[in-house]
This record gives sequence, C-alpha cells and structure tokens, in this order.
Amino acid sequence: MVADIERTESAQRTRYVSSPRHTIQVDYMPYTRDLARRIGADPSLTRALLQRRPLLFWALLSGPQVPYMFRLQGPHSWHGAEQAVLGTRRRIVTPLRTRHEVGDAPSALAADKLLLAPALELAVVVATVCVLLVPLLADYLFA
Repeated sequence: MVADIERTESAQRTRYVSSPRHTIQVDYMPYTRDLARRIGADPSLTRALLQRRPLLFWALLSGPQVPYMFRLQGPHSWHGAEQAVLGTRRRIVTPLRTRHEVGDAPSALAADKLLLAPALELAVVVATVCVLLVPLLADYLFA
C-alpha cells in the first residue's frame, strides 16, 4: 500500500504543477477505473461479448465514461444501468437538436435515427475486422 501511495504521488509530481493547491488533483478516468477495479465494479468488455450484448460492448468501448457504467456489475449493481449506458448518446444529442423547420414538429423518428448510429458503427467495425482477418487466417490455416 505504501508503494502504491509513493507511486501515485510520484506520478502526480511529474504531471501537475508543484503547488499547495494541486496536492490531490487526479485524472478522472484513471482514478474512477482504479476505484472500480478495487471494489469489483469495473465494467467487463469480455462479459458483454460473452453475454451476446454487442450494443453494450460497443457503448462501453466507444462511448463516454459515465458513472452508471460502474453499476453494471459488482456491489450495489443496478438493473437499469445497461439501459442507461445504451441511452447515453441519445441523452447527449437530443438536447442539442433545438432547431426545427417552420411547420415541423419534433418527432421521435429523429431520435430513433440517433440510436441507429452506434449499431451502424459496430457493423462497420465488425466488417472491417472480418475483411482484415479473413485473409490472414486463410494464409495461416492453408500455408
């Protein structure tokens, strides 16, 4: 534990300005990941894949780090955390869509199009990986 504290303090001294004000400053993402790992609440990409949840996998991989992603598993897990993680993009983009044409009423269809974007991104990534890996595997298997 002492070695961990010394390593953390050394990293802080090299990263931040040496002043009384910056003695406890940390980076949010590594800090929360470390805490989640220590209590067993770090979200598992492997688990999302094994449970056949490709949209959750893609949201965890490419989406922002939101607090409720640490409620997917571990102590005090929340059954609504998966839907909250999957709805992150919609909740970010929907308030920004404030411009409407005259005579147009805001529709749910526009928000549904936003939900299709992650699925299309995932399909592109999977297709790209397949295109790159199939020739390599064929060379390896039939060589």
